[in-house]
Amino acid sequence: MNISAIPNILSGFRMLLIPPAIWMLLSGRYPAATAIISLAVSTDVLDGFLARQFGWRSRAGAILDPVADKLLFASVFLTLGYLGHIEIWLMALVIGRDLIIAIGAFAYKKLIGPVVAAPSFISKMNTLMLFFFTAALLLNLAGFAWVRDEYVEALRAVVVVTVVSSGLQYVWHWGYKAWEARRPDES
Repeated sequence: MNISAIPNILSGFRMLLIPPAIWMLLSGRYPAATAIISLAVSTDVLDGFLARQFGWRSRAGAILDPVADKLLFASVFLTLGYLGHIEIWLMALVIGRDLIIAIGAFAYKKLIGPVVAAPSFISKMNTLMLFFFTAALLLNLAGFAWVRDEYVEALRAVVVVTVVSSGLQYVWHWGYKAWEARRPDES
């Protein structure tokens, strides 16, 4: 094994954590689900750190890392929606943003050229807020009194803001790049 593959292995491991996280949610074992989701998010932080710190970046990693993140949160939000712990509109908003990004990237690649994705600051904040909201909600559901309903509601509001603003930022950024690439050369 090449040591520079560690970030990709961590992304793969993150995807392997999705089924047990979902199983814990469906079983009502919210502290265990929180622990698994926390471990998954920590692999995201670690793989990003290693890729940046040691230059262990790869084309596969550039695809695998965001796919792992999107699969994790899409699965968690689908399950939380199914269980009735979050509203369907919130589930649709979170998953819809990721679908729009994925469809946009596919269209850009087919119509314009290669997509060199780099997560924006607001997108990174969105991932962080999704995690904090999910953890707070699950700990609240588990009966931890220090995680009050008001905290969960405040985090829900922040998630809505970061989902919408990061989604709009991606649409604007890549829409502008596509427009620039397709407009006739004015020389």
